[in-house]
Amino acid sequence: MKPSLALLAIFLSAALHAADKPNFVPVPLDQISGAKALASYPASDAWASVPQGRQVFDQVPFDVLSKVQLAGNTDSRDGRLYVARSLGLPVSQRLVRLHLLHAANIPGNPGQPLVALRLHYADGGTQTLFITYGVHVKNYYEDKEPDAVTDAASKMVWKAPRPRKANAFLRLYQTAFTLRADAVLESIDAYSLFGKSSLGIFAMTGELADGATPGTPTPSGDDTRYRDELTAKVVQADGAPIPDAKVRGVALSGTNAPITLGQMDDTATEAGLVPVDFPAHARELRLLVTARGFVPAEPVLTAAPGGGFNRHLTVQLERGTRIGGIVTDPDGGPVEKARVGVFRVTRDAAGRLELLRYAEPSTDKRGRWAVYETPESLENLRFQVTHPDYREVAVDFSGDGTGTLTRKLLLASKAELKFQPPSTIAGTIRDVAGKPLADIRVTLIRTNAAKVEVTGQTRTDAQGRFGFPGVESSRVRIHVNDPRFAPTAHLVDLDQSSAPLDITLTTGKPLKLRVIEAPTRLNRADGPPIPDVAFVALDSGYVFWKTNADAQGELIWEKPLQHSADATNGVEGKILIRAAPRGGYRARAVWIDPNAGEAVIKLEKWHPWKIRAIDAETKEPIMNFTTLNSRPPTFADKFGPSRAMNGEALGGYFAETFIHERVLTIEAEGYETLRFPLMPELGATNTYELKRKK
Repeated sequence: MKPSLALLAIFLSAALHAADKPNFVPVPLDQISGAKALASYPASDAWASVPQGRQVFDQVPFDVLSKVQLAGNTDSRDGRLYVARSLGLPVSQRLVRLHLLHAANIPGNPGQPLVALRLHYADGGTQTLFITYGVHVKNYYEDKEPDAVTDAASKMVWKAPRPRKANAFLRLYQTAFTLRADAVLESIDAYSLFGKSSLGIFAMTGELADGATPGTPTPSGDDTRYRDELTAKVVQADGAPIPDAKVRGVALSGTNAPITLGQMDDTATEAGLVPVDFPAHARELRLLVTARGFVPAEPVLTAAPGGGFNRHLTVQLERGTRIGGIVTDPDGGPVEKARVGVFRVTRDAAGRLELLRYAEPSTDKRGRWAVYETPESLENLRFQVTHPDYREVAVDFSGDGTGTLTRKLLLASKAELKFQPPSTIAGTIRDVAGKPLADIRVTLIRTNAAKVEVTGQTRTDAQGRFGFPGVESSRVRIHVNDPRFAPTAHLVDLDQSSAPLDITLTTGKPLKLRVIEAPTRLNRADGPPIPDVAFVALDSGYVFWKTNADAQGELIWEKPLQHSADATNGVEGKILIRAAPRGGYRARAVWIDPNAGEAVIKLEKWHPWKIRAIDAETKEPIMNFTTLNSRPPTFADKFGPSRAMNGEALGGYFAETFIHERVLTIEAEGYETLRFPLMPELGATNTYELKRKK
């Protein structure tokens, strides 16, 4: 039986026994902040593959209708802004357990908490639960990451082939938290903890306390170790609050590491009152405050010398000036659904270009657009116009302007922004003797304005010539791959040049790759070969070559990639090879000369760092405790919380060049918390004494 069919059979069997059990109650997600109906995703989106409706996993029924996604640093940095918090999920039931169906987005850091759930009970008590990457959940997109998680009450419960990607899978995880059965659970709040991954919650199911045997509640954590907050009051010049205000921004750590914040607004509070969530121990906040019809503001907050920010921030926004116009095609006709981004252009201290987006409307059927958020001066503006069928147009504006883009025309909503005719990419392919090569396959890969990757192919004619007419993208990649020659990849920037390409193909020189264990301080000699390492040659995310080393850690690439589209001045003439061992070693990506003949890649070994806790008086082992270690000064790089098993907890994995000072925290019920800085030891098991609380 195929794995996917086997899983399906298990789920169907479970459904027969649990679908209608009366001791389960759904906790609907659709009314809280950040919720999006799964049915609204197009079939081409991977989230549409989530099984919807009533589902039963591990004998627990779930109503899978919506997704609530809490912000993660990678998604936020890349412009996918999910909510930083989602408050007030109503429950009003006495529960013994809370079952979650969830998955992360983006591969995360093992042991890094992603989200805190704060449970509010009718007697005024609270319980804060952490959802941690690798412990409770992993990435929705499997991408060769092992499925297992470490929490005994969590497991992968659904796995299916990923559409349009061979040998790739999607997966969901289920986690059960034990709750207080002595009080009614009124509501649940969810907070992002600014991890690398964002977290998607697809369903919650409560297990009723009636007739169930209560267990020991999952320990409540302290989320102030990870997150902090303040309140921004957004007002007009007369002090009146501005409704539908939004805040986004970046927090800087003590080492200037940026952490991009999620989406924050006044949905759960009152008009103009925006809770601002940010990582604990941040030293600076660079915020952007926006509201429709007002010019954005950019407050910068610096933590006080002793740490911490003013908890109340008032931001005054100025009324914006309305400007508008029309977008036309190369023939002068109106273009519908073109996006018109209006930005302020500045440069930082290093001279780098910085863009602040005022607004980005879409054109109507007549090609018309308007924005209301620009300052009256209309100085230092940039208009970026995009559409999937045309090449992007970018025009800077200051002063009175010229032609069809003037201040007068902008204020009258009559300014014209015109798409240019698409470009043609052409070139010739020859061998090393200069002879044109016929019937060579050439692939063009580009991303259009809708951020959809488009691939086109052609073959060279008898004179070795090729061409791609009507290319609307500004930057494209050309791949030439013929079995008689070594492959090659080139980046073409049409904003800089549209000159014909002249590409020379060679047969290449066989490249032998060897992977060995890297030396350490204690053993300066090279280590043994590492067998079965997966090698991948990447170029702009495209896999040109993929294979595994033999038992001696060796392999030969007969015709290695000769030119990389990713190469910069520092690595010109080299190609990127990624070595991914099965486990126990740090993966590594290395730039290698394809004509070197042989290259050795050295991988560092991961060493476990284990922790024991004993009673300071009796010296007896403490069987149940948790550990957390963080890297100062920002404490954003974390491992844990990690729970002890048989009196021993995993503090983390370290390679020799990956060791940094950590702050270790050990907590056990009935004992004083132990917290101190230290340097982990490779492969060591450390024992620490805990004192009983007085």
